[in-house]
Order: sequence, then structure tokens, then C-alpha cells
Amino acid sequence: MTQFAPVSETCELVTRTVVDGVFFPMESVVNFRLAPALTNALTATSGVHRDGDDVIVNRNAFARLSFE
Repeated sequence: MTQFAPVSETCELVTRTVVDGVFFPMESVVNFRLAPALTNALTATSGVHRDGDDVIVNRNAFARLSFE
């Protein structure tokens, strides 16, 4: 299941283990200071040719969230 969230909330979602992975250009990882929260990274040296802001969330962790 794909979950959409603002990039500004990504660090919190990653550190709370709500998110299993993110797909961002490297400059977003740097600019939003995500590197300390991430344990792995995959870089596409030839480029992906698409700017993506997808957030992948664990279904069980998402079910525990409060929408208040």
C-alpha cells in the first residue's frame, strides 16, 4: 500500500519505524537531513528521470497511527 506524506514529515516517520523506505532524490535526503535516520540507500548513477516523493509504510504500523 502506498502512503503519501509531506517530505517534511519523512524523518519523523522513518525514526518511528512507520516507514520502511522512501524514494527521494539525493538532494532531498541532504536538504531535509534524512541521512541520520536512514540505514541504507540506493543510488541510481544514471538517474531515474523522475522526481518521486513516495513513502512506503508498513501496513501494521500505519494501522496503529492516530489521525487526530
